[in-house]
Amino acid sequence: MSYAGPASRARPTPSLDPSGSTETSGQTGLRALKPIRQQPHLDGRRDTIAAFAAGIALGLTIGAGAALLLAPQSGTDTRRAIARKGRHLTRRSHDAWDDLREELARAAHRGRRAFRRRRQRGQESNAD
Repeated sequence: MSYAGPASRARPTPSLDPSGSTETSGQTGLRALKPIRQQPHLDGRRDTIAAFAAGIALGLTIGAGAALLLAPQSGTDTRRAIARKGRHLTRRSHDAWDDLREELARAAHRGRRAFRRRRQRGQESNAD
């Protein structure tokens, strides 16, 4: 192990104060650490967020109004079409769940049968 020499002298550390003040504290060679004042920069962010939200709300309102004015069919026809598509989607989802239920039941049956076969083979080999 080598000797590093005498202990180094205390060097001034850079201040955390952005103003660059070189005011020193009672300690030799160290600058006083002044607390950094937080600037109210969040006010600008809040204004930006509020403006963005207002723009979204205005866009949704204008879009909904345009959709109602430019719709190719009457409101009654649109409601009937939505209901018809809803019933169709409900039927398709029920069919899909029924198919999945049947497929899982078949897979469970095949698994139980394979398990019984393996168990019987294991008992036959143990009997020998």
